[in-house]
Parts: sequence; C-alpha cells; structure tokens
Amino acid sequence: MPWFMFMMGVSFTFSLDSMRRRGMSKLEMFSKMGIRAVKLLILGLFVINGNNDYSTFRVPGVLQRFFICYVVVGGIHAFFEPKLEGANPMFIDILPYWPQWVIMAILEMIWLFLTFLMPMNGKSTFFS
Repeated sequence: MPWFMFMMGVSFTFSLDSMRRRGMSKLEMFSKMGIRAVKLLILGLFVINGNNDYSTFRVPGVLQRFFICYVVVGGIHAFFEPKLEGANPMFIDILPYWPQWVIMAILEMIWLFLTFLMPMNGKSTFFS
C-alpha cells in the first residue's frame, strides 16, 4: 500500500501542475478532484463488497483510505498554491509549502492523539 500511495501522490502533483498550466480555475480543479475521488470511493465499495447482501456491507477498505488521503491532500495542495518565484533552490521543496507542512503536522498530531491518548471502552489511555 505505501508504494501505491506514493505513486498516487506523485501522479497527483503532475496532474495538478498540468491543470494549472492549462489555466484551470480552482473550482474546476476541485471538481475534477472530486469526480476522481468519488470514482475511487465507489470502486472501493464495489470491489470490497462483491455480493449484494447489504447486511454484510463493509465501508472500510484500502481504496476508501486512498479516497480520504486523495481528498485531504488534494484539497490542501490545490487550495494553498506555492509561491516558487524567488525561493532558495536548496529549500525549494520545503519553504514554499510551509502551509501544507503545518496542516499535515496538525493532522498527524490529531491522529496520534486519537490513536494513543484517547481512552477506549472506559479503560485508561495507552500510556497509563
């Protein structure tokens, strides 16, 4: 799964750069990303639920996780357009993208809190 996720991210940046070069507005980019994301979600739901029995219908799956990552990272990357002009070539992958780094760090902290510090079923936290 990690290599596929990596390749999805790489191809996503190429796709977004291509849409920017063609002069697409942010609304058009968001709608194209939304259509792709919904296709990914629907494909994942049909692949994991091969039968028509809705009593055993499952939502969690690999493609559904890809859907969530695609929507979150795609929305952040499309909304915060980096300013690459005049950036130091040594830090061109870090400094122009500082809003994305901050948002991803916050999301990571929220995930770590939910995973390790949130009490579950009336029991204490992971560290007590």
